[in-house]
Amino acid sequence: MQETNLSAIDLNLLVVLDALLAESHVQRAGQRVGLSQPATSHALARLRALLGDPLLVRVGAAMVLTPKAEGLRQPLAALLENTRALLRDTGFDPATSRRTFTFMMPDLVCDLLGPPLVAAAARQAPSVQMTFMPWRGPDLLTARDLLALDFHITSVARDFPGFADEPLYEDGDVVVARAGHPARRKLSTKAGFCGQRHIAIVGTGESEDVGESWLRAVGLERQIGLTVPTYLLAIRIAARTDLIAFVPRRLARSMSERLDLVIAEAPVDPGTDRLLLRTATRLARDAAGQWMRGLVRTVAADLR
Repeated sequence: MQETNLSAIDLNLLVVLDALLAESHVQRAGQRVGLSQPATSHALARLRALLGDPLLVRVGAAMVLTPKAEGLRQPLAALLENTRALLRDTGFDPATSRRTFTFMMPDLVCDLLGPPLVAAAARQAPSVQMTFMPWRGPDLLTARDLLALDFHITSVARDFPGFADEPLYEDGDVVVARAGHPARRKLSTKAGFCGQRHIAIVGTGESEDVGESWLRAVGLERQIGLTVPTYLLAIRIAARTDLIAFVPRRLARSMSERLDLVIAEAPVDPGTDRLLLRTATRLARDAAGQWMRGLVRTVAADLR
């Protein structure tokens, strides 16, 4: 059986065919789809050639459908309805959506934003799923990694093709130590800060702690006693040893009570870290993507 070349079919012909099958009359079918009688007759001729069947035949004063035409009525109606559904803007209903959103963010951001974001999403969209990908430094991010991401939260001010940036929230750095640390009252002085052994945080794909170059620039040379890959690990180890850590203020505040930490201001102004929300540009007109983007922004605003 010879297959029909779908690329050669004019979808408008199928609309005319649907009208002809419903009306069994060329003029009324044309009126139904907004065509003149000659144009409808021409479309019928093309359909006859395409389908190899007369489709409509005259019996006395009336036109009747051929058996093949009768057999086309139901599948054609289903095809056109499926096509309309394909092209219809169905919008986005959080209550029924089953979308999955993929994020990449550092561990400290995940600890701060993750729980309230999951809770907020569950209240509005109980069937929506989220995936938090492991953090990878900019130098290790491949094109495949970026294609898999819907959202990327970072303080790294570097252009990422295919993503649109916007400010999310600001933070600064503080010193943390266990509550009984012998030098806890001196950590805000240069001597006290530099005289202690520190925990450095060097993430995957990074060559040194992101704060190291800044500390050197302001004349602070610290002693590194341990290097770990995440802020969460650093802050937990600081809570149980005499090592100290230089970590973002929001994370320190959120964990200080449960880990029995003391927080000290840095001996010099640490400046401001600006966290960026990067949204994949393919979501710019996607209602579901914009809903999730708004949810992230709302949760981040509540951190203030």
